[in-house]
Parts: sequence; C-alpha cells; structure tokens
Amino acid sequence: MGRPAFPVDTHVFRVTRRPGLLNGRFTPEKAQESLEPRIPPGDRHALHVHLVQHGRQVCKAQRPLCRSCVLARVCDHVRR
Repeated sequence: MGRPAFPVDTHVFRVTRRPGLLNGRFTPEKAQESLEPRIPPGDRHALHVHLVQHGRQVCKAQRPLCRSCVLARVCDHVRR
C-alpha cells in the first residue's frame, strides 16, 4: 500500500478487453501489470471508478448496450 494502484476487477477487465486494449491472452493479473504503468497515479482511482460504472451500465457481461457506448466506433466487440 502507499501508492495508488489500478485494480483490474471483472468490469475493468471486460471494458478493456472488448475494445481491444488487451488481447485474449491476458489474465486480470497480467492486465493490471500492463495497464497500471500507463495510467498516471493521480488518475488511477477515477479511471477505475468510471470503467466499473461503464461495465455495469453499458458494457454488461450479458447483453452489452453497444448502441449506447461511447467506444462503439473503436470497439472490436462491436465490429464482430
């Protein structure tokens, strides 16, 4: 502890994988190792909160609301 971390939970993992930020070979642990250094420490908490919210409300595990998604134009999941 003592440093801002960027936890990768199920929502963050899904929201970063579907658009193609991470490929299918990543585990949540590897995703955290890859993503955390790219995010400024002061932004990690807010980004985590927003990605969790997006995962719960838009990029749902079942029946994602792709038509309402701000990332739809760049999302690999939508293009399939």
